[in-house]
Amino acid sequence: GVVCFDGQPEIEISKGKILLINPNQKFTYYLLPHTEWKEYFIRFEADSYYSALISKFFPTVDSIIDIGFNDELLKLFHRAIDVVQCGFKSSQVYLSGMLFHVLGLVISESKNKTLEKKDLQKIEQAKIIMAENVFNDASLQDIASKLNMSYTLFRRNFKKYTGDAPAKYYNDLKINKAKQLLIESNNSIKEISFLLQFSSKEYFTTSFKKANGISPKEFRQKELNKSKQSTVKL
Repeated sequence: GVVCFDGQPEIEISKGKILLINPNQKFTYYLLPHTEWKEYFIRFEADSYYSALISKFFPTVDSIIDIGFNDELLKLFHRAIDVVQCGFKSSQVYLSGMLFHVLGLVISESKNKTLEKKDLQKIEQAKIIMAENVFNDASLQDIASKLNMSYTLFRRNFKKYTGDAPAKYYNDLKINKAKQLLIESNNSIKEISFLLQFSSKEYFTTSFKKANGISPKEFRQKELNKSKQSTVKL
């Protein structure tokens, strides 16, 4: 859906986001076409403790908090709905404790989300640095240092977000560039291995075959045969 706070541009709200509306704050909202939702608001009066907590962690007037998908939080919301609909005794006390739990989860998840976003940005930076140094022999330890990360943390986070260790990812970039050069240039295999800073032609050939199942020479010949077949068909 879309929400619009008084005098502000419209903001799209998607799954995994929580909308925190302050007292007396004017807003409108509507559904996007071909979507549907169930609408539930948890309204509460904040005492000085709650007010201080909310002001500290959600300082903006129009707080849209991206926490992603959290099963525990979803269950708490459903439980709160059940408590209200069933009219349990002492429901206000129960809901007050539940609200405290909800706010705690939202704060925790939003902080984790912020940290994850920063980590992901660093990994994206690392990928750019590697791509820019495909013709160099960049030190992965130096890349980690540039990003103000220990190499252990850098390696763990890189694999977490990409599925590959940084050394493998960097090597794959070089191998993919080698495939391009084998197809588009007349450089010898030895020259290509030198351009891409492999320690030797033999090591380059071994790495290439491990990644592609065939040697650089076989790959070049295969692509050349494809090109000839395409020319004949034309």
